[in-house]
Amino acid sequence: MVDRSQKIAFLKKIHLFHGMSDERLDRIADDLNELSFDSQEVLFERGSLADSFFLIYAGGVTVKRSDSGKEVILGKLFPGDYFGEEALLSGGKRSATIEVNEGTVLLALNKETFANLYKTVPNLRSTLRLVVRSRQLNRKLHFNWLEKDEVVYLLTSKHQILLYQNMIGPILAFLLPLMLTILYLATESIVMLTLAVLLLLADILWGVWNYIDWSNDYYIITNRRVVWVEKVIGLYDSRQEAPLIMVLPVAVATGQLGRILDFGDVIIRTYTSRIVFHYTPSPSQVAAMVEEYRGRAQAVVKEAEVDAMKGAIRRKLGLEKPEQQDELPPAPILNPKVKASLPRVLLTRLVQLRTEEGDTITYRRHWYVLFQQTWKPFMFIIIDLILMGINNFGYSGHSKVTYAIVLFTVFIILALWFIYELVDWRNDRFEVTSEQIVDLDKKPLGTEDRKSAKLEDILTVEYKRIGVSGVMFNYGTVYITVGTTVFTFDDVHDPAAVQQEIEQRRNARILGKHELEASQERERMAEWLATYHRSTKEFGSFDDFNEQNPE
Repeated sequence: MVDRSQKIAFLKKIHLFHGMSDERLDRIADDLNELSFDSQEVLFERGSLADSFFLIYAGGVTVKRSDSGKEVILGKLFPGDYFGEEALLSGGKRSATIEVNEGTVLLALNKETFANLYKTVPNLRSTLRLVVRSRQLNRKLHFNWLEKDEVVYLLTSKHQILLYQNMIGPILAFLLPLMLTILYLATESIVMLTLAVLLLLADILWGVWNYIDWSNDYYIITNRRVVWVEKVIGLYDSRQEAPLIMVLPVAVATGQLGRILDFGDVIIRTYTSRIVFHYTPSPSQVAAMVEEYRGRAQAVVKEAEVDAMKGAIRRKLGLEKPEQQDELPPAPILNPKVKASLPRVLLTRLVQLRTEEGDTITYRRHWYVLFQQTWKPFMFIIIDLILMGINNFGYSGHSKVTYAIVLFTVFIILALWFIYELVDWRNDRFEVTSEQIVDLDKKPLGTEDRKSAKLEDILTVEYKRIGVSGVMFNYGTVYITVGTTVFTFDDVHDPAAVQQEIEQRRNARILGKHELEASQERERMAEWLATYHRSTKEFGSFDDFNEQNPE
C-alpha cells in the first residue's frame, strides 16, 4: 500500500510535476488510485477507449503492437515512467497494448482529473504536448545507432521560432520576382518574365531548404545518454552525445522573447565537455527531464554497487562461492568474422575500409580519397597506353623504336607514381583496440608518424560529414579529444558507425576499469567487515568485554 507521503515524494521526482506547489501535489496525490498486479497481465489492448493516465510506481510494463499478425515489442517502461496521455489528449483510442509485469504497482488518474490538470497547469500542459510530439516523431524516425534496449524518452527538433526567423529572408526575397512580374505586365518583356520565374523558383527552393534544415536537427534523451543530431542536407552531418551518468547539473539560458514564447538553451555539461540544446521548446521541462533520467542512471549504478558489496561480504563469510576478477573484461565483439574466398580476401586486403583482427579494428580512408589521389596517374597511364598503341601501328623504323622506349619509360614512371599514391593511401590507417586508439600516418619510403592514446583518457568523440561528396558517399572525419590534443580519423567510411564503435569500446573500458577498481575496494572492505564479524564471535561484544573487565 502506497501512502500519501510516498505518493508526494514520488511525484516530486517526475519531470511532469516539476515546479508544482506542495498544495497542488497534495491534491494530485489524493486523486491517484493505486493498482497492484500479482501476475503478468494485459492492462489494456490497442484500440480500446482511453479512460486513465498511469504512472509506474514499481515494477514495469511492456509496450506491444500487432503488425501483420505478428506481435512486436515497441519498448519497456520502468518506475518513474508514465503512459496513456496521448490517447487522452487526442480523444482517440489506445495506440498500443500494455502488458503489466508481475509485482507492478501503478498510480492512475481518471480521465476527468487528468483533463482538469491539463487545463489548469500550464507547465504540465506544455510538457505533455512536448512528450506527445516526441512519441509521434519517434514512431516516424529510426536511428540505427540506438542500442537494442535503449528507450527514447524525448525526441524533439528546435523551436518553431527559429524556422520563422529563417523564413524572413525567403519572404522578403519574394518581393523581387513580384516587382519583375509587375514590370512584365507593364512592358510585356519576356526577359522580365523569365527572370521573375527563375527568381521565384530559387526563392521557393530557398524556403524549402530552410524548412528541411530546421526539421533535420534533433535533440534526444534516452535512458543512457543525451544526443544532439545536426544535419545540413548535402553539406553537413554531425552527432554529439554524453552518457547520462557523466552529466553534471543542467543549466537553462533564456532571453525575454524566449520566456514569452517558451524556448531557450539547455546547457548539459560533463566533467570534460558540454552539449547545448539551442532553441529548445519548453527548456525548463527538458532540463528537468535530463535531471530526472540522470538521477535514475546514477541510482542504478549505486544500487549495483550496493548489491556487489553485499555479495562480496557474503563470499568473505563463506556464504557464497568466491568469484574474483583480476583483469579488465574484454571489449565486446562488434562484428562476427565471416569466412571468405581467396579472391575476395585478396581484394578486401587491398582496398577494404574496415578490417577486424582479434580485438583490433582498423579503418582506412574512404575509396573516394583513393580516387582523388590516383585519378591523375591512372588517366596519364591510359593516355600513355593509347599512344603506345598508336605508335605500334602508326610508325615504322627508328622513330617507332625511339617513341616506344620513351613511352615505355613514361609508363614505368606513371606506374610508380600510381603505386606510390596507392601505398600512401593504404599506409594511412586508424586503429581501435580494447585498450587504445592509434593514428598511423606513413609515407612510402619516408617517415612514420604514430600517435596513440588510452581509451579511458578520451574526453569526447564526435564526427562531421562536410560537403556534397561526404554526404553522398558517406565519409567524414571523427574527432577524438584527449586532454588538449585532438585526434582526427580523417575521411573514414560511415563516421557515425566509427564514432559508435569507439564510444562502445571506450565505455566498456571505463566501466571495466571502474568495476575492477570497485571490486578490489569492495574486497578490501568486505575483508575488514568479515574480520570484524568473525572477531565479535571469537571475542564477544564490547558489553561482554566490559563485564569481564570491570574498572
